[in-house]
Amino acid sequence: MPCPNSTLSGTRTDNFSWENFVDTIHFTIPSLFKPNDLGDLVLILQMAETMGFEVKAIGSGWSIENIAISNNWVIDISELNNDITTIIDIDRGVIEECVEESKRTRHLDASDNVSFVHVEAGIKIIDLNRFLQSKGLSMITLGGAQGQTLAGAISTSTHGSDINETPLPDLIEAIHLVSVNGQEYWIESESDPFTDDDDALLALLPCSDIQIIRDDNLFRSVQVSVGRFGVIYSYVARVRNTFRTVEWANSLPWASVRTALLGGISDGNLFGRVNSILPTPLAALSVSDTNHIYFDLAFNPRSASSCWVRRRWLTTNPTDMNLEEGVNVLCTPGLASAILILASTALDTYAASIAWIPFVGLKSFYIHGRASALRAFALTGPSAGAAVAECVDAIMASQLGNELTWLVNEVNQMVIDQSAGSTADNPKRGVYWQVNSGVDESAFDRDCFNGNSLEMIFDTNDNSFITFLDAILDLGPRMVQLGYISVRFSQPSQALLSMHNVTSAFAVSIEVTSLHGMDDSRRWLERVEELGLENGGVPHWGQKNDLTITQVRSIYGEKVEIWKNQLERIVGSSATFSNDYTRQRGLEPIDSLRRVRAVVRADGKITRLCNEGFTWSPVSVEAAIAQVNSGGIEYYVESASGERLTLEVRAYLTTTPDDDETNNLRNQNETMLSGLPLPPNEETELEVNAIQIQSSGDRSWVRFIGNTDDNWAVVSPLAEAQVQLGLKEYYTVGSDGSRMRLEYRRYLATPPNDFI
Repeated sequence: MPCPNSTLSGTRTDNFSWENFVDTIHFTIPSLFKPNDLGDLVLILQMAETMGFEVKAIGSGWSIENIAISNNWVIDISELNNDITTIIDIDRGVIEECVEESKRTRHLDASDNVSFVHVEAGIKIIDLNRFLQSKGLSMITLGGAQGQTLAGAISTSTHGSDINETPLPDLIEAIHLVSVNGQEYWIESESDPFTDDDDALLALLPCSDIQIIRDDNLFRSVQVSVGRFGVIYSYVARVRNTFRTVEWANSLPWASVRTALLGGISDGNLFGRVNSILPTPLAALSVSDTNHIYFDLAFNPRSASSCWVRRRWLTTNPTDMNLEEGVNVLCTPGLASAILILASTALDTYAASIAWIPFVGLKSFYIHGRASALRAFALTGPSAGAAVAECVDAIMASQLGNELTWLVNEVNQMVIDQSAGSTADNPKRGVYWQVNSGVDESAFDRDCFNGNSLEMIFDTNDNSFITFLDAILDLGPRMVQLGYISVRFSQPSQALLSMHNVTSAFAVSIEVTSLHGMDDSRRWLERVEELGLENGGVPHWGQKNDLTITQVRSIYGEKVEIWKNQLERIVGSSATFSNDYTRQRGLEPIDSLRRVRAVVRADGKITRLCNEGFTWSPVSVEAAIAQVNSGGIEYYVESASGERLTLEVRAYLTTTPDDDETNNLRNQNETMLSGLPLPPNEETELEVNAIQIQSSGDRSWVRFIGNTDDNWAVVSPLAEAQVQLGLKEYYTVGSDGSRMRLEYRRYLATPPNDFI
């Protein structure tokens, strides 16, 4: 039995108006629950199952897509934000005996630099960072922001730019999942388990009904679950001792960086040539090792002339440098004022230059007015994001044609220089997470620069990501949009639906952000997504994407089949955690695409289709035929070249196999039968002594059966129908004079196929 609270100790709010962080999704939640503890969570899911309601969990609402929308109930997990000490108690230096020995040893060895924490999944990244620092520990890698809940960041495969580290899902050692009807699961890897004593572990877990499962495919499915498996209650995460880093940015011509990256791909050493054109770190940075641990690129999407290269190194220097509260320069009035002064001055100059032109000159008064308004706006202390929006509106309204495009480019470049390039002259040094993401949550504020974004992830085996960058950098200046392009590198992920599950040494993530309110913002991002897919990119689950079922199948292949198989294992056919987002992308337990790897034969006939380890396997041929005919399931085999060959249902008339080939249908005389009449209605038993073959390409089949002595013929589909309905019996005669009745059979085969 599940272990719910007897009553809800948390809160329930009906008809709750909700919007996501970047203000792209708005909906009224029929009922919003905020559980206080695990027992509350189990109770809510039991109630939802009883009432047949859909449920989705939300954290901080950082996803840009409608991943959090539910038609019925939503669970806000933000109160589930505590550390759990039953298995790992950091303060007391205790890690229980149920933990696998080598991991327990590493955790207890302070010099090993590997430790583990067990925390509730609703904790915000920034709160986790502060908690870990208070214990002398640190996350191993982080994304660029820290307002997300841990579950939200992991379930959509958030990544950093730490080139020696995987994305966040791969730092997870164990997952406590609550699924359909409140059933709890403790899920680990089988090949690399965190615990190895079920009885001892069960004694420490809060519910004796919890199912402990160690399975690589299930673990790698739930790591990036997009919320479809249920609600994550807690994680055991791998962490390390607190460490310090230093960041320094350099501006380089993109042409030089591009050439170096292409050379690195060719050399099999991605950063080798790039490093050779970058300056060595300054002595004042006090780096411990000149090999950088972090690498990213930042572009102005309106200008491909240069890019910022940001690197980080380890340092033991204990002195912080250039770390302040509210580190996001886009929130500072200083940058806003500089942008507004630049734009207003340029507009005044432009107005003066057109004042003498007949008819057009009258507009100069309007332009001077817009320039004055920008200077007045600067006095109100706006954010840089608001300043950019005002400036671009004024510029676009002032120009006669496209002659002020350069000014739009300059405004955007100023923002890029002051954000991505901020550490060029003022390098940052401090504790890793503060250098990476800022010292407080306000380091990312939608009011400072509110925009939409998408991210495409590529492997680095070839030049595809460079081709994609070339395409969008060429397109950007021709569209009315502002924002940035960020290119980040990390290690691959093993999570099945991680966008970073690539075969190359590095995964590269290319994020494109566009400011709300620009004329081409929406079209710009739509075209970027199209170009990304055309070049083999994989969209980020939590950012803008319009993936379809077909695209998800094409991108993830067998990985999504395994994921869906594991989903069916946990939720069965339940739609409790389904929503429009998962349905549009086919992230549902109905395993509609099944690969056949083996068959079972009886008496020389295939009777079952198989794929070991999948819940649908084995399936009888009769059941598979019915499923294919209903349109619900597609079975396929894979050729040696990797081509997917769909199994089609074929129908045919045949004799029962025996040793006498003369009575086989295909061995009858081949002749032209199409002009002969049908047999007499009163005749129900008819001997076949001739056939007519029809061919198309590599495929041939029996089109007519007939008897040239009795002068009749029947088209095969009609004969098949007559046999099925018992209206006629067709037979052939063997060499010994015995009859062999034609039977109606169906089979699965890949085209082309000449089996009749």
